[in-house]
Formats: sequence, C-alpha cells, structure tokens
Amino acid sequence: REDGLPHIEVGDAYFYVISERGHEFKRRATTDLDELLYWVLRDFVFSVAVDFEVRHRRMGQDSRRLMFAKEMELMSLISSEWATRLEGEHKDILVQHPFNDLDADL
Repeated sequence: REDGLPHIEVGDAYFYVISERGHEFKRRATTDLDELLYWVLRDFVFSVAVDFEVRHRRMGQDSRRLMFAKEMELMSLISSEWATRLEGEHKDILVQHPFNDLDADL
C-alpha cells in the first residue's frame, strides 16, 4: 500500500519492507523466520511503548526511560531471548546517546 506501514515480501528470503509514496525507507532480508518475527514484533512493541510513554509522560525525565521499560516489559512477555536482545539494543543506544534528564534528582 506504500502508506508507511511495514509489509513482508517472500521470495528467496523474507523481506521486511517499509515504503511510502514510492520511497523505500527500510528493507531487511533474512531466511530465518525467527529473525523476521523479531523485526515485526520489535516494531510493534516499540509503537505500543511510545503510545504508553506519551500517555504517562513524566516532565523532566528522558522519555526513553519509560519507553524502554515498557518495551522490556512487553518483549519479556513474548520471549526472554528477544527481551535480552532488545536490552542489548537499548544499551547500545545509551552508549551513544545517554539518558538526558532535566531533573537531576531522577
């Protein structure tokens, strides 16, 4: 539909594709079904966590604190292995971009 929502193409591999108005933003390929499912659920969990953070925002606190915690909670319900993988992704992000809270007491 090219409306920015992800879709899956199947050929000699599984392709996880996000495109909008003729422009492809993301294309990932794998032959591992578990990997494909991780990508799909990773994006879904991220969306749910962002919505949760917006509804429960804490002024002065880096929004990723609440968002990352919600992502971990949800991913842990799906798979402990995927939760561990996600935790590693969070750590990698924080090495490059540490939390930035406005209130030093947090």
